Amino acid sequence: MSNVKAIYQRDLRALFSSPFVIITFLALCILPSLYTLINVRAIWNPYDTSEIKNIPVAVVNKDQGATLAGQKLNVGQTVVKTLKNDHQLNWKFASAKTATTKLRSGQYYAEIVIPKNFSKSLSSIAGSHAHKAKLVYRANSRDSPMGGKITETAAKTLVNQVQTTFL
Repeated sequence: MSNVKAIYQRDLRALFSSPFVIITFLALCILPSLYTLINVRAIWNPYDTSEIKNIPVAVVNKDQGATLAGQKLNVGQTVVKTLKNDHQLNWKFASAKTATTKLRSGQYYAEIVIPKNFSKSLSSIAGSHAHKAKLVYRANSRDSPMGGKITETAAKTLVNQVQTTFL
């Protein structure tokens, strides 16, 4: 047993006597730690509310409004007004061209378009030719798949909010 201890001590002295070996040994200890630190920081927690507030989602309002029972109705404006007070996501109100460009470049995680006939479609339920009102949702899941899932949930919430507001 004393021979094993002597060999072990001799090998340790030999390791630390050469500067090249010390640098290599430190590099092997430090580089994996740096790699881990960088990768852990790059993977953000998508469920942290402070992080979700930083996800930019474009809202494009093309709604031209409609008339229902003699009153002007513009659900698109109402939705935009409501979203301006909602701070769950970083809502960005933009033109169609700007929103599409920034979505493709990765500056926006998603784009929600309120079409021209949105109010008209919603008001059609009062008439004989009712048809479904639709929001257009596009996501940029290339840059962050988790961001796409979060914005998809936000779009569903927005649809529920429109239904609640209108009804």
